[in-house]
Amino acid sequence: MILVIKTSMSILINKNKEELMTNEKELSRIEERLDDKLANKTSSKPGKNKRAN
Repeated sequence: MILVIKTSMSILINKNKEELMTNEKELSRIEERLDDKLANKTSSKPGKNKRAN
């Protein structure tokens, strides 16, 4: 019985680790996109309206 519980717990822990890694990768991608957007905004020329054209 204890072996079954240990095995079940190990399976759940591994699933949670995989899900955590997936979430961390997605978060990294989101952070990169935000960094790119921020870099684009700060590198644009001040006073120039991009929507004017």
